[in-house]
Amino acid sequence: MERLIVKNFGPLKYVDIELRDVNVFIGPTGSGKSTLAKLVAVMNSWEFKLSSDVELFSDLLKNFGVYTFLEKETTIEYHSSFDYLWKFSNGKIESNYPYGQLNLNMLRTLGHRSKRIFHRGSLFKRAIEHLATVNYARIKDKRVRSLLEGIQKKLIEIDSYTSNKKILDENDVKVEFLQESLLESSHLLYDKIFKNSSTYIPAERILFSTILSSLVTDTIPLMEYIKRFTKDLEYASLYNEETGEEGKFDIPELGLTFVRNEEVEEQWNLKISKGILPLNQSASGIQSILPMALMVSEFTQDIDHYLIIEEPELNLFPAQQMRAISYLLSKFNNGNNNKAIFTTHSPYILSSIDNLITANSVATEKPKLKKKVAEVIDEKYWLSYDRVSAYYFNPTPKRGKTNTESIMNAERKGIAGNAIDSVSDELNIQYEKLNELRYS
Repeated sequence: MERLIVKNFGPLKYVDIELRDVNVFIGPTGSGKSTLAKLVAVMNSWEFKLSSDVELFSDLLKNFGVYTFLEKETTIEYHSSFDYLWKFSNGKIESNYPYGQLNLNMLRTLGHRSKRIFHRGSLFKRAIEHLATVNYARIKDKRVRSLLEGIQKKLIEIDSYTSNKKILDENDVKVEFLQESLLESSHLLYDKIFKNSSTYIPAERILFSTILSSLVTDTIPLMEYIKRFTKDLEYASLYNEETGEEGKFDIPELGLTFVRNEEVEEQWNLKISKGILPLNQSASGIQSILPMALMVSEFTQDIDHYLIIEEPELNLFPAQQMRAISYLLSKFNNGNNNKAIFTTHSPYILSSIDNLITANSVATEKPKLKKKVAEVIDEKYWLSYDRVSAYYFNPTPKRGKTNTESIMNAERKGIAGNAIDSVSDELNIQYEKLNELRYS
């Protein structure tokens, strides 16, 4: 389980939360939901993890527009999986992350198809010396530790083999085998660590219908995180496996089908009964959901990836909000250990997630009813209570209290009903008072 503690950072005076697979932040505008979500994105970016440098940390905060929130008293403490820790305090960063000094670019270079790496050059020697300094005992991820140890053995074997040959034949069968083996291992390691990253999907995603490619954004004064989003989106749009050769992308829960524009590959059209409709001429909710769906569909194919999504309900009717969140959450049930943060203003999002948790709880508690539960909500959408956290953000907490309050209900294994119904309660009170006045 992950934990994030923040003190004196913009609207966040004091936050101490646990992060699970699916996390929901709800609260008024300006309460700090997006600020905290952006911090999670920064702390999970491979740039920050591999450097843990204060200057780089500042740059990443600037990219997300939250750098000005830093104060002398700011403390940020992030405990990730495998008990890795990053702590920012007094202008310094402390970390026990074991890959911080690991030169992955050098290791990846070793995996390239070039006979030069088999000469006893400085790069090759430095790689062997570098791996000899790695403290393998600190690496708690067994898969990564095994890959690193394997690469070290391959490098030593290559060095030993080539050192005894006066003339190096690039067609040497053993050299070719060792090269292929090193290529595979180094790329696996690179992807394992670098893809343990984060993707931020902002509310500004609706711009996708008018910004056709990341190249265009270079001439538009957008925040860096939005520019990065457009580049990630372009990749997801071009290479998403679900689109297939036909260039078609379906969201069956919403009854939507999109097809690629034949002239501009990054652009999409909405399929309608009378033909096709350019995306930028469709309803705003449809323009908002396509980029979100494309990116979630693509990046949940990775392993250990964080997706932070602002306002999944954006411009959607309540019933569509329910179907949209069900679609998105089904992508996190593929066993790839990906995580999600949803920032929202919508009680319908809370209600929808609560129903998915309840479906799983009923089926678990009463296995004989599993088929009947599945008739109400398809099993592919179910969520285990233990995988979910939900927090209400209070912009004006009482002295000594945190900005956040967990709204999970352990007794009934769901989201607290009062959190879901608070807006309805307020509306009912207003309605009752108006009726009292009407009939007084």
